[in-house]
Amino acid sequence: MPFKSFRAAFDNWWALFGILTTSLAILNIVRRYYVIGLSPLVRSMVQTYREIFHTPIILAADLLHIHIPDSLKDPIVLWSILAVAVFRVTNQLTNSAVRNQGNVELDFFPGFDFLTSGPAFVRIPIVLVMSTLIWPYLMFCFAMQPKIHEYKDDNGEPFGLTADEWVYSDANFRYVYDIRIVFFLQMSAAVLAMLVLLALNSSSLAR
Repeated sequence: MPFKSFRAAFDNWWALFGILTTSLAILNIVRRYYVIGLSPLVRSMVQTYREIFHTPIILAADLLHIHIPDSLKDPIVLWSILAVAVFRVTNQLTNSAVRNQGNVELDFFPGFDFLTSGPAFVRIPIVLVMSTLIWPYLMFCFAMQPKIHEYKDDNGEPFGLTADEWVYSDANFRYVYDIRIVFFLQMSAAVLAMLVLLALNSSSLAR
């Protein structure tokens, strides 16, 4: 079972891109508190990261006529990355709840049923706003029902997702992943990637 969660954590390029971006954001935060010289390669990666992710923050601040200190830009990037990760999970589960037409129950947080009863052009923006503003709460809700199973119809075809406890012994359900393990693996990979960058950086500077 853990292997399925491992595969779900790294099964697409967006997940790997998010992990690399998170590692660079953490590295940039660490550099604010510790004097760390950068090798040409790592300096280039950090500079590219800043140009891609800090520039939209600066433009948004200018548009709103507010000042965002440099020390807050990387935390904003981290918040946004985690919000996107939670949005992907929430959107996937809400879409599955819509497709299952009442055959599989999903109720992760108050209002989930109401959310899945609306049209997609209303549901997706609401999920996006919720993931952006309150992703820690959504992640907590997912942690309470973390084991996601895929439901199959009478013909054995995938039909939707559920996290109900009672389905675990039902032959129509297949274990897919554990949300807790997926997020833990992704965050651990980001920290590990940051440490690898530091190690490569130290090795290059030592030459």
